[in-house]
Amino acid sequence: MPLASLRLDATRSLFFFRLAPEQVQSIEFSLVEKDVLYGLQEGNAVLKQLNKEMDLATVERLMDDTREGIAYQEASLFPARTERPQLRD
Repeated sequence: MPLASLRLDATRSLFFFRLAPEQVQSIEFSLVEKDVLYGLQEGNAVLKQLNKEMDLATVERLMDDTREGIAYQEASLFPARTERPQLRD
């Protein structure tokens, strides 16, 4: 085998050896990107299903019921107070 051919093979091998860690990082990053994209797609599908099941009127009714429940509890627990109790940080 001629010396020039050996030098060319050695140069190529060195180039690919130095490039390999960058390629591995690129592949690993692409896998993470793929997982993130899959998670976003799944989350989007779940949100669409929730939007189908709970329209705005249902959510508003639920919020009103919750407000009424809180007011009832506060009136039962703190009958002398007309304002909400202050919570400490």
